[in-house]
Amino acid sequence: MHPRDGACQLVFVAQNDAEADLSRLVLESVLFDRTGGVAALTLLDLQDLPAGHMRVRSFEINGLACDGLGRVLINGVNDCAPADAEGCTEALAITSRLDAVEVLQ
Repeated sequence: MHPRDGACQLVFVAQNDAEADLSRLVLESVLFDRTGGVAALTLLDLQDLPAGHMRVRSFEINGLACDGLGRVLINGVNDCAPADAEGCTEALAITSRLDAVEVLQ
């Protein structure tokens, strides 16, 4: 998480431990401020995620100060392809290395 010109840059590391490649993965997220109010609803397009590989993706959330971010909720999978990819939603495991921001699933 890094401040950037009136935006907050969030960096996500995604690891596909499944046997199937994902050609598309889009997560629905809700960003909460420190008072518990909803600061933003956004889709995080992680793009492709090959089996057994890691990808790093960066997202800039305009109008959000990083020091005002309290929680990130991954509300679910908005899109996943191929549609028969084994357990896209069930396989999702969220962790965070940030002490200041709670990440929920």
